[in-house]
Amino acid sequence: MRYESPVPSSDPSVRRLVATAELTRAGAIALLDAAERIAAAPASAHALKDRVVVNVFLEPSTRTRISFELAARRLGATVITLTEQDASVRKG
Repeated sequence: MRYESPVPSSDPSVRRLVATAELTRAGAIALLDAAERIAAAPASAHALKDRVVVNVFLEPSTRTRISFELAARRLGATVITLTEQDASVRKG
């Protein structure tokens, strides 16, 4: 499957966001513009159909993890969640 950014932008800092410090000004504006479009659009149960959402939680946060998973599933996404136990963080 080819990766497609949910934010149409030529700014590469928006394509794979790990930390906000990585965002350029243009990337931050593109991300906020996309958020406004999504918030204004009616919710669709199929908005993320055929998409995979990967959540990475390096600290325990059950409520947040479940909230993120439910939100993505309600929009039709396949969800993969990695926790600290699943990641190589424990190995050092």
